[in-house]
Formats: sequence, structure tokens, C-alpha cells
Amino acid sequence: MKFLHTSLLAIALSSLHAPSLHAQTWADVLQQIEQNNLELQAADQQTLAAQLEAKRSLNLPDPEVSYSSVYTNGTAPGHGTEFSATQSFNFPTYYLSQHKNVKLQREAATISKQVVRRNVLLSAKLLCIDLTHYQQTAALLDLRQQRADSLVALLTNAENTGDVSALTTNRIALERLNIRTASAQNDAALRTALQQLQALNGGRHLEIGMMSYPLINLPKDYDALADQVLPQHLDLTLARYATAAAEQAVKVARQNNLPRLTAGFKRSTDLTNSMNGFVVGMSIPIFSNRSATRAAKAQAQSQRLRSDEASLQAQAWLMSLHNEAMQLSEALSAIDTQQLQQSLTLLDLALSEHLVTLTDYYTECEAIYAALQTRLNLEQQYQRIVAEIYSNEL
Repeated sequence: MKFLHTSLLAIALSSLHAPSLHAQTWADVLQQIEQNNLELQAADQQTLAAQLEAKRSLNLPDPEVSYSSVYTNGTAPGHGTEFSATQSFNFPTYYLSQHKNVKLQREAATISKQVVRRNVLLSAKLLCIDLTHYQQTAALLDLRQQRADSLVALLTNAENTGDVSALTTNRIALERLNIRTASAQNDAALRTALQQLQALNGGRHLEIGMMSYPLINLPKDYDALADQVLPQHLDLTLARYATAAAEQAVKVARQNNLPRLTAGFKRSTDLTNSMNGFVVGMSIPIFSNRSATRAAKAQAQSQRLRSDEASLQAQAWLMSLHNEAMQLSEALSAIDTQQLQQSLTLLDLALSEHLVTLTDYYTECEAIYAALQTRLNLEQQYQRIVAEIYSNEL
């Protein structure tokens, strides 16, 4: 006899190599999470706060207003008043340097927000990959369950006629129980992944349909991949902006060594006269800015070293992922799903013509299904690695 599940398996296996018909489903999920994720909303406010805080350094100090009233202590009456309004400010060149520094700080804050966004969307995409894997595993386990149920029925009849031992029947019945246990564990993992996705979506419900993996064209040459990925690496971009801001901070510190100026208006009066005039002052930063330039230089050097370290780490990260992806790709190529499908078809035919025993049929089918499950596991690992490699393009 020929089992009905063979045709169903052909449909399931064909989805492993077919172009993704549900790629937009992933995009829809990521788009909703980007809109509803609470961490991203918090990052927006944090970025706004950081940018406004950086802009505050361009503000002038608050103006100072003073008024005094004085009286004479002698026998003749006497009274005088004094009013002054002054505004202090740094040397004009300071604001030019600080404006550039503020611009770099604001751009760094924007990149920091993009890093948070990347991390959140990468977590969501990895969960989508896991969901796809659990869905495909559930389909494969359903097919295995159908086969096991059919085999138990056949073995029961064969046992009644004495063609097979009760030990073989019990063995396959135990396998059916193991399949049910694996299905329950897979369903639990699927529900957990879905709950985690909904948590990333701000706790809002997500409509998740059947998913499939997108087509991937990962370069085999590492240099070609590095030229494609590293220039877009957000951590490296953030390190470059942070380094530029630290170097600009050195120039700002030097400008702080220049005198601070004060200008204003003053009015003095007594019983008979009043006088109006201007106030001009200068503050020489002899003590307040001591060692500030040296500290800024040390901070800039520290940031340059951190940037170099980030570059080395990014290259090592990409090389490691690329090597692992190539190994997984070779392992996936070694498992020919079409050949495995043909083997199952031949086994069904051999069983229907009594060319193979039920025990041998069971053993061979289990080996084929184990190979198919291995391929699903390898595909999941491969997709997760590729998602990490291209995470900065999310």
C-alpha cells in the first residue's frame, strides 16, 4: 500500500526551496513592532533629551541685574541708588567650536537611537525565524504522526496473523508517543516565541500566519561581504561620531582658555545728580579651566582606542559569522530533500508490494525523517546567522 502522507510531504518539502510567498509577513511584523515597541519609544525620548542637553551648552549665561540703595551716616541727609544689568559670554570663537561639537553630539545621539532600533528589530526577526522553524517542524511532526498511526494499524493486523512480533509493535507505539511529546514541546516553544513577539509589540496582539524563509544571497567571499556590511555597521558609525565629538571637545577646551567677557548698563543716582554708563568686564580663566585641555585630550585618545577596538571586534564578528554560515550552507547542500522525498516514495512502493518488512520500513523512514529534521535545524541556524550579519540593514 502507499501512504497518503507522501503527497503531503512533497508539499511540505517543496516549501523549503520555494521563493518566500510570505516575506511581507515578516516586514509587517517588524513594522508593527517598530511602531508599538516601548523601548523604541523610550529611546526616542532619550534621544530628544540628549540632543536638547547638548544644545544647552550653546546658551548664554543668565543675565545679572542688581539694584542697591545707600544712605549717608553724617548729619547732612544723603541718599543714592545704583542699578546695573550685565550679560556675560564666552569669547566668540568658543561658540563656533562648540556648535560643531553639539552637531556631532546630536548625530551621535541619533545613531544611538538607531542602534536600539536595530537591536529590537533583530530580536523580532530572530523570533520570526524561530516561529518559521517551529511551524515547519510542526508540519513534519504531523506527517510523522500520520505515518506512525498508519504503521501501528498495519502492525496490529500483522501481529494478529503472526507476521510480526509484539515487540516491534510496542517499539513503534512508543515512537508514536515520542512524536506526540515532541509535538507538544514544539507547540510550547512556538507559543513562547509568539508571546515574546507580542511583548516586543508593546503587549499588543499580533496576527501571525504561516511564515517562510526569504531568499538569501550571501557572498561566499569574505572581502566582498565585508565591503557590503562593515560600512553600514551602526556600532562603528557610532564610534566614529563619538571619536569626532571627543576630538572637537579638545578644541572647545582650548577655547575655554580665552577670557570671558561681560557687558552691560549701569545707572547711579544721588540727591542731585544721576549718571548712566556701560559696564565692560573680563574674566581670565586662570584656575577654573586648569587641566581641562589635558583631560579632553586624554578622553579623545581613549575614544580613538575604543573606536579601533570596535573596528577589530566588528571584523572578527563578521568573519566568525561568515565562516559559520559557509559551513552551515555546505551542510544544507549535503541534505537533498528531493532525494529524501523520492526515497520515501520508493519505500511506500516497496511496502505496498511486500518487498520490505514493516520493521525495515519503519527504520528507514525514521532515518529519513531524522535527516529532514536535521535540515530544518540547520536552516534555522543559517537564517539566524544571516539575520545577524545583515542586522544593520533592518
